[in-house]
Amino acid sequence: MSGFSHSKGYSAIENGFAVGPEGEETTIINQDGVVFVEGTHKVPKTFTVSTILAGDAAATAANYGVFFIAPFACEVVSVRESHTAAGTDAGAVTLDIEKLTGTQAPDAGVAVLGATKINLKGAANTVQSPALTGTTANKQLAAGDRLCLKDAGTLTAVAGLAVTVELKAI
Repeated sequence: MSGFSHSKGYSAIENGFAVGPEGEETTIINQDGVVFVEGTHKVPKTFTVSTILAGDAAATAANYGVFFIAPFACEVVSVRESHTAAGTDAGAVTLDIEKLTGTQAPDAGVAVLGATKINLKGAANTVQSPALTGTTANKQLAAGDRLCLKDAGTLTAVAGLAVTVELKAI
């Protein structure tokens, strides 16, 4: 494997993996953008996770919750959302992506999106790509951290919600 970068700066390669002090985590990103963690896990440099609330399930707040548990350290790169029917309530109806750590329950974490949240009253069948928070720590997940859908407002008539989050291994 030629042309790689390594998280600890190791330069020796043995059987395609970085050689480092025993017991230390080693991460290599090869020229193809593939990440190797501790020589045992192989994941793409970036990957996506998606969740769908089909049909009118999106109109029920109890259906919003945790949809991803990080298997290794990673960072949210982008969020995209679309719905097939927009909310009709008179007030604001929004969606945020929340990072939860430890035993935090939904609504107790930190926002992954910036100040402008996903507008669930926006045009149906239109992909929204909101800006992420400027706080790096709020976008970075340790192994075991979770991502959660956090709704706000009255979800009347919202339907067919699909959310895709792009992450990168760190």
